[in-house]
Amino acid sequence: MLDLTASESVLGKPVASDLREGKATMAVIHALEQCTAAERHQIEAVMRDRAFNGVTHADVLTILNRYGSLEYASKEAARYAESARNAICIFPDSEIKRALLWAPEFVVARREIEP
Repeated sequence: MLDLTASESVLGKPVASDLREGKATMAVIHALEQCTAAERHQIEAVMRDRAFNGVTHADVLTILNRYGSLEYASKEAARYAESARNAICIFPDSEIKRALLWAPEFVVARREIEP
């Protein structure tokens, strides 16, 4: 989600680079399953051409927001993080366990925060 919504300064790479590399992230897959044929064509064009030619980043975000795809991906990420934390809880307390319990929360809680 950050690849689509954060700034380049936060990401440390160009915005929407995953999409331009042809990578279908959870939010994109969700949108592709919900959207119209014309909207699908727009998203697929970016992935195929590996560039925003005639389709803007804002166009893609509009599609993702229309179908709740970013929210869906956020909720799924939180669900997977909780599952990971639950799996880790069975291990004895240690510095490594604490680090592993922190990692899923960090990944899910990351938001666009300017340094």
